[in-house]
Amino acid sequence: GNYNRESGGATVGVWLERDVGGRAVTEVRVVNASQVRRAMDDGFEVLPKNLLEQSDRGALHIALKRGSSAPVLDVRAGPPQTCSECYECDRYWNVTDQGVRMMGGYARVRGESWTARGVAVADVWVKTGSESEVRRKFGWTPCTGEDDDWVLCAQGAQTAGFLSTPMQCILMRVYPKPPPEFFDGVVLSGGVAARPGAGGVYTGHMGRRLVIQLDIRQRSARVGEDVSVEFVEGGMPTDRPDIGQLLTDRTPTGVYVTGEPDGGPPGEGMQSVLRTRESGDNPSLTESQGFLVWTPSPYQGGWTGRICVVACTQQTACPAVRGQGGRLCSEPRCFDVHVERCMWQVQNEDSFTTVAPRFQTNWLQLWYANPMIRHPDFSLQALPGQGGELINVGRVYKARWDDTVRTVTQRFGVSRERLLDLNHDLAVKAMGMDDTMPIDQMVCVIPDSCSLDDPSNSGKN
Repeated sequence: GNYNRESGGATVGVWLERDVGGRAVTEVRVVNASQVRRAMDDGFEVLPKNLLEQSDRGALHIALKRGSSAPVLDVRAGPPQTCSECYECDRYWNVTDQGVRMMGGYARVRGESWTARGVAVADVWVKTGSESEVRRKFGWTPCTGEDDDWVLCAQGAQTAGFLSTPMQCILMRVYPKPPPEFFDGVVLSGGVAARPGAGGVYTGHMGRRLVIQLDIRQRSARVGEDVSVEFVEGGMPTDRPDIGQLLTDRTPTGVYVTGEPDGGPPGEGMQSVLRTRESGDNPSLTESQGFLVWTPSPYQGGWTGRICVVACTQQTACPAVRGQGGRLCSEPRCFDVHVERCMWQVQNEDSFTTVAPRFQTNWLQLWYANPMIRHPDFSLQALPGQGGELINVGRVYKARWDDTVRTVTQRFGVSRERLLDLNHDLAVKAMGMDDTMPIDQMVCVIPDSCSLDDPSNSGKN
């Protein structure tokens, strides 16, 4: 458009240059000479070209502002469409929202210059975007082998006006996915989970469930990334290989990991999987809780050792470690445990008659070893699923300086096999052909008091 068409001055028009690398223009004004200083104080950039060049009608300049409001998409010297009469334009353009909508979103910006020759008017037509601020989220889950430094760049563009923001880049350092880790959580109240004793050693009893709480934390994880808990090689309590043939289903035994303190073992061939939950306000930190449950068998009295487990991530579509199928395991967590010898926890429906075969003895000797029990048939009590009191299954003998497995069996008239069945630690040593006993070694014995043979030749019970 020519701003001086009717004033006899030079031909002046508006040329639009699109700067894709600079900040967007957010406001346009047309100012006269007296308004230039105020516009500059308001943050406007005043273009030097006079729209009323050589007209002797003063000066009008276009002023631009680059702010934080909606961006200017287009600027024109004339209206996007003509009106039949001027009064209609004055009535609607730049006065009402309806007029702006009628003009396709263009609003009139008018400047006036007052001189002795009269008033000169110059209009520009400005189209502004509908969004003043655009927020977008960028999501990325790094996968296998992507633990490195990455430069991520983004640029905002207004497709309708072909405008764009300067490109912004950030440096992102991706660390390897950390494995799960065990931590010491708050032990459940109510006596469900055991607490270690002196020296951090847990105490177990034959026939009694030993429940140890497991607390696991995962960093850079989400809810649903469950963990499995597995025993490390050599980290399970050892028992006789033929234990299944020596005991009936009524005798509780076994070690496993479960998600509930009163839960049972996982199905055959299945892993113990623990569900995750968010930890506090950090969505990338999850926690899991499980329980290590062990019920020592009648052949594990005197067992002393460590039970060790690891927590591993489950299989995922994005493996955590290249070539390992998505498995990422923690450092082993070990628990020192000692099983008291010569003591059995009464089970539901137990009696001296049912307990005696588990320890290769008879009900009369058991009754004799428990003088606090008045009647052998009615005094043993246990709650279903919880067990009852502890009873003695024999006598604890403290070894002398010269004792060996052979001398103890001769002294109490028991067989070698029977003595080793009652003392797991002696059985382990005997496997290495070691029959010695340290001084003050505690030994569980059930004397063969019912045999008529000579004590040195007994042990055939």
